[in-house]
Parts: sequence; C-alpha cells; structure tokens
Amino acid sequence: MSVDLSAGLIPSVYRDLFEMVNLHGLDKLTLTVFISVFESNTLSKSILNQIWNAVIKTNSISSRNDLYKCLALMALAQQGKNVDEKLLNNYVNREFPIPTLDTINNLEDRLLRILRSEQGKNELCFRYGDLCSLDTIQVDLAAERGFIKKHFEYDVSSLRHKNKVIRRYNDFLALNELLSLKYPFRIIPQLPPKKAVNVDKEFIEERRRSLKSYLEILCRHPIICETEIIKFFLTFQGTSCGDNMKATFKNTLDEFSHEPPTSSSSIDRIERHEED
Repeated sequence: MSVDLSAGLIPSVYRDLFEMVNLHGLDKLTLTVFISVFESNTLSKSILNQIWNAVIKTNSISSRNDLYKCLALMALAQQGKNVDEKLLNNYVNREFPIPTLDTINNLEDRLLRILRSEQGKNELCFRYGDLCSLDTIQVDLAAERGFIKKHFEYDVSSLRHKNKVIRRYNDFLALNELLSLKYPFRIIPQLPPKKAVNVDKEFIEERRRSLKSYLEILCRHPIICETEIIKFFLTFQGTSCGDNMKATFKNTLDEFSHEPPTSSSSIDRIERHEED
C-alpha cells in the first residue's frame, strides 16, 4: 500500500526541488535521468535504483508525492537506513528528513545538460540565461566609404569567437540568403531595410541597432550558432566577405537534405544586390 505523506511536514527544499524539476518537465525525470542528477558519494547508483523501484511504478516520476518520497528515502539511505517506503510512516507530525544534495542551481545545470544530451536538440532545454551566454555581439558604425557611391561599414565583434571584423550591409545580406537556404524550415529573422528615402542619422542608427539584434538572435540560437556559415561571417578577415561566403558555401545542403542542391536552388542563382 502506498504511503500517504499528508501526515508529515514537507521541508521547503522538497518544494524547491519539485518546482525546479517540474519547470523542465516532470515526465522527463526517467530512471536514467534521476540517477544522473542525484548520484553522489553518498547516493550510489544501486541505492538510487532501489529508491526508484520502491516508489515509482511508471517510466518516469508522475507526481509531486513521488519526488517527495524519493527525496525522503535518499535522506534515510544517507543515514544508513534500508530503502523501505514504510519508514516514512514514522514521520507523523514531523518534518521529513532532508537529503544532503548539491545546490539546486547545480542540480538544475546537471539536469539541463542531461536533457540536452538525451534529446539532442529537438527540444530547447535552455534557460534564457543559457541562450544569452552563447554569444554577445556588438555592431558599431565604422565609417562611411566611397567617393561617388557611398556606403557604410560596421565593426562586428563576437565575444564567443574573440574576434572583430569589418562588414558591409551586403555581407549581412549574403549571410541571410545562405542561412535561408540551409534552414528553410526555421524562421530566420528579417534584415532591416537596405535603403530609405531619407538616409539620415536616425535611419543609420536604427539600422545599426537592427543589424546587431539580427546577428545576436542568430548567434544565440543553439543550432544556428554552430553552423560554419555563422563562424565564417564572424571570423573571415579578407575582403569581399559576402562573395567569399557564397563561393565557400554554394553547395551547402539544407539541414534535412542528403543530396546536393539542384541548379535552381544553388547559391549561384541568388541575385546579386547592388552595394549601398
């Protein structure tokens, strides 16, 4: 018969741990994940496996009470007690024992690493802070170039790649076209407009901010940030970055293809855009 925890007092750390796990999906806490998260010098795989089998009757933890029971049995096991759910009946009007565990932040980091590893990247499993830490991008107006046909250049720096490069708007345009071909089923952010009726200081500053946001969104996407196209854009030091990117990645497959692109989808068929 299942033990009822309502007669005992629930420690606040139990609730905190439940909220942390539930935030990322309680049903994802399978036996494998459970052991990987909670294993320590005082909680062996064998002990955790016994605790799981004593409490869990499905493939994953399905309720708050299940997790609470597991935590209580962890504490009792650390005290040298046998893994027996009936021992929890001794805590009528008493607080259930608290296991010695790593901090909640460290346990959450461990849980997220395991979920990412198990699920590949089909599900996000990233907190906002994790995404922000993937890269920090800065885009600054460098200078206005050209005598007759003027254009602007931008200093683009990446904290992740520890690098600074100079890029023109058309380089961003080439990046956008290549990523749209490689990721046809993902939403690639829109570039700001290339030209305006009145190219004044306000327009130039707004476009600079938009280019920064555009690039930062891409560089903080857990899949897109790993593509060689992004790395090339952020690190290539030669001239004509856009043309070199198109030449380098003209035969790049989209992320789900296993055959070379047809001539109609080749990057060679992308229209060339006039410079600013």
